[in-house]
Amino acid sequence: MIPVLRPSYTQAEADAVAAVLASGWTGLGPKVAEFEEAFAKHLGVKHCVATSSCTTALQIALKLVGVASGGSVLVPSLTFVSSAHAIRHLDAHPIFMDIDPATLCSLDAQVEDALTKRHYGNVDAIVSVLYAGQPIGITSTRYPVIYDCAHACGSTWDASGKLCCWSFHAVKNLSMGEGGAITTDDSQLAARARRLRWMGIDTSTYERNYFAQGYADRLRYKWEYGCDEIGYKANLSDIQAAIGLVQLSRLHDMQTRRIALAWLYAAGLSDVEHCKLFMHNGNSSWHLLIVKCERRDELHKYLADRGISTGVHYKPIHLYKCYGYQNPLPVVEREWLNLLTLPLYPDMMPEDVTTICSQIKAFYAQ
Repeated sequence: MIPVLRPSYTQAEADAVAAVLASGWTGLGPKVAEFEEAFAKHLGVKHCVATSSCTTALQIALKLVGVASGGSVLVPSLTFVSSAHAIRHLDAHPIFMDIDPATLCSLDAQVEDALTKRHYGNVDAIVSVLYAGQPIGITSTRYPVIYDCAHACGSTWDASGKLCCWSFHAVKNLSMGEGGAITTDDSQLAARARRLRWMGIDTSTYERNYFAQGYADRLRYKWEYGCDEIGYKANLSDIQAAIGLVQLSRLHDMQTRRIALAWLYAAGLSDVEHCKLFMHNGNSSWHLLIVKCERRDELHKYLADRGISTGVHYKPIHLYKCYGYQNPLPVVEREWLNLLTLPLYPDMMPEDVTTICSQIKAFYAQ
């Protein structure tokens, strides 16, 4: 079976985890701080605050810009449900946006459409999703914008001057098994984010542990700390950060491989009339390899019967029961019915792409 997505791990990641286990400190500690510094440097931003997931990063970021109970936040409908769930966890209301059919993203035009045709109240913030890893987003300055970069690690996205949330989930381009981060150039936002990701406490356990800090008295432990607001248990661990540091050192090579495979797909499907590769704008991370195809569900089953997994990213969020009745969004409701995600990951073999393209051609030749 060829999976849709799969992480690329080597002995280096295993050795990094073993070293953390041997250190005796596996929670929020020095490796997390080391990863935060390295990831911020990689992006060219001042601060990185590592979290337990991109979902918790989004929830904290929304709180940082003032979203609270009863508020409203614009969010694309074509994204993973967590982009909207994070808003509801603050007891605020997601206002779903339609998409641009050329990019499958919600951009400035969709913001204006949502504001003028679908929502007439105050908006507290906008969540801009870099769908599939495309380095494009909403540029509006009327409201605070939080960039959901869950798919974008490895792209050329300029994160400077922006409040961005990242994912290091098991199948993301930089994978720790699970994890996320907030990046910002604002020192005050970063300091508050650090408190919020650790229950609102102003110093971590590692920072209060004298032995960990190299003090001679190994038994001393500073139990006193400040806690001025209620935060979350949303920290990364040193185990995950150790994996992340190795993944970050390998990211360029993994991206080179991923892009080469995407171009093999482009060549292999170029003459398939009923199944067209969705081409990304700019230097994308190519987190998802998506085709726009006819008879999608039939093709999905045909490939599955031949050992090839596919997926759909995503069913529009506004169609889910948990969000009740929502106004129709005609573009996304049309487009998602033809979207199919094909296998793409760094350790995939070129011959796998050839096999998949051949099977797709065989399906449409029936």
